[in-house]
Amino acid sequence: MSLLDDYAEYQSSSVHRNSDVAQGPSSSFSGNGTSGVGGLASDTDGFITTTLEAEDAPIFSLDTVQFQVPNKIISLSVSNDILVLVIEGAKVLRIKLQEAHNIVEADIPLGPSSLRACNAFLDPTGRHLLLSTPQGENFYYYEGWDSAKPLSKFKSMEITAVAWN
Repeated sequence: MSLLDDYAEYQSSSVHRNSDVAQGPSSSFSGNGTSGVGGLASDTDGFITTTLEAEDAPIFSLDTVQFQVPNKIISLSVSNDILVLVIEGAKVLRIKLQEAHNIVEADIPLGPSSLRACNAFLDPTGRHLLLSTPQGENFYYYEGWDSAKPLSKFKSMEITAVAWN
């Protein structure tokens, strides 16, 4: 017996079981092939469709803030209500979005004019930051430090993606 035969046999037996369940009084199965719980509708073909109800809260919100960036923004990253801005002049600005008036500034040990482009990777907790330039200069910054530390083992390598564990 092949996998295809097993699948066909399983599908035919599940159709019979579903029709038996539909006869019960406490079943949420309706005759049109869908059953729904909390805005989810399940079709008999296995696909689930979702609907947006009026009481659902939006995932994102946009608010205005009174903050003037002191220089041109090179890169930014947001995680866990922490916003990190890398700006010209080799500076890192770390802003807790719940306490936006407290802005922590840190230096990147590079010449201010040599930082033109940069990738910023912030971990899910918002505490650890990796910075990588196209020239292969890489830096690590932790939330309480005064300046970022160079990563000598990654010299001459450009980091383009980070997976945090």
